[in-house]
Amino acid sequence: MSVNESFGQVLRRLRKERGLRQQEAADKIGIHHTYLSKLESDRVGPPRNPTILRLAGVYGINADYLMVKAGRIPAAMQKGVTETLLREVRP
Repeated sequence: MSVNESFGQVLRRLRKERGLRQQEAADKIGIHHTYLSKLESDRVGPPRNPTILRLAGVYGINADYLMVKAGRIPAAMQKGVTETLLREVRP
């Protein structure tokens, strides 16, 4: 998990870590594979919250992390949320 990754870079990394092709991931998320491609390459902005929640579910991660990366959590709260999430993923 890198603090400097864009939303799209995070999505691509998570998908690849799970060994999924774009088509497979898109089918599980319930979106078109071309839309996932655009998300992963940051050619479109982050999706709506329900899609972010489905992404988190399919990739098996805390939705708050994706919400932070998508800019959906107010800046004043991001540092605390990020620190909490980093503690969760570190051994």
